[in-house]
Amino acid sequence: MGDYRYSHGNGLYDALFAAIGKRYNFNVAKSIVWITLVSSLAPSVSWLFTSYILDSFGWRNTCYIYAILLIITIFPIHLYAFKNKAGNKSIFKDETLESSVELFRSKLYYLLSANFTLGAVITTTIIIHLIEILLHCKNEMSMVFIVIAFLGPSQAMARVIELIIGKRTAIEMSFISTTIIFLGMVLIFISPILAIPGVIVFGMGNGMRSVLRGTLPLAVYGRDNYALIIGRLARMPLLAQATAPFLGGYLIQQFGMVFFLCVISFMAIVNICLIALIKQAIEQYKLISIHE
Repeated sequence: MGDYRYSHGNGLYDALFAAIGKRYNFNVAKSIVWITLVSSLAPSVSWLFTSYILDSFGWRNTCYIYAILLIITIFPIHLYAFKNKAGNKSIFKDETLESSVELFRSKLYYLLSANFTLGAVITTTIIIHLIEILLHCKNEMSMVFIVIAFLGPSQAMARVIELIIGKRTAIEMSFISTTIIFLGMVLIFISPILAIPGVIVFGMGNGMRSVLRGTLPLAVYGRDNYALIIGRLARMPLLAQATAPFLGGYLIQQFGMVFFLCVISFMAIVNICLIALIKQAIEQYKLISIHE
């Protein structure tokens, strides 16, 4: 189902975003968009390659082949790209928020953590239980697989759109992302006819959310604290991502699909409200920084 399971769990987006943001002075936000775009398209190629070597060599030898490829290609690339050198250190003063309040005890940090955590719960739960949701909404099984096929490409399309409208601020993109995720959910829930547009809209919102996990903390905290803050902000969303499928399954089994959909919809609305609170908190920190 798109790049969600591949990139967030195994691709270590957070570590890569932190390394790029900390070491390089070029347009980090645009680089993050390009990375997630390539990552969203990669499964389309790797799926074919993996299927071929599985049939030819078996699963064990396939694991060995991938391990060798990682050692002889990705490992040297990372060594070269992230080797320590003076040129990697920023010579510019970040024009971002500076606050005397301790980073991890501030209202803004808690709001960002809550927003990212809710986003992880919503998107993971919907993706994992998407087949059940579509069947509950009176979609035929043959149609369900067609609908799901639009999820991955829509996530890639979102990153292309972000490259086109890259002048939008991170907080504006956050509002757009959370809003269209909710809109996509509504379209999926209300009618089988709207299932495909709903999945496309939802996938675009989720694709934007992946990028924002890197760009929003960078816009708020700057490069100096970026590696530390993005690691801390990733903790709760990753835990939530791991537990969300079980919690979703429990709600469906114990209370039914309608109750489950209501709970997820309520969480999506709360997440939209959190964006407004985050924007207010950012403005407050700007005032604190100016007076200091």
